Amino acid sequence: MAIGAFVQGYMVTVTLGKGVVPNIRVYEGIVASVATIIWIAIATIKGMPISTTQSIVSGVIGVGLFRFLVKGIWCLNLGVVWRIILSWVLSPLTAILIA
Repeated sequence: MAIGAFVQGYMVTVTLGKGVVPNIRVYEGIVASVATIIWIAIATIKGMPISTTQSIVSGVIGVGLFRFLVKGIWCLNLGVVWRIILSWVLSPLTAILIA
């Protein structure tokens, strides 16, 4: 697992940082991280099982939606978002088939 994180970690960072919302600014990344931290804390206190990966992706998507609502600039790359969601669905299904 550590080898996978080491080898693919950069690609995940690029996908989140440049793929979901191109040209994300530093303060927007901080906002997405803080929103994720708050959500994880709330879910942990309530004993809810959550995915931290899905939480940060949702935070980044939230930044893109905020840009659209406030500035009127559509900047979400829906192709990348769709591929991420598809991977969330296909990964467990593939694991089931292999097992």
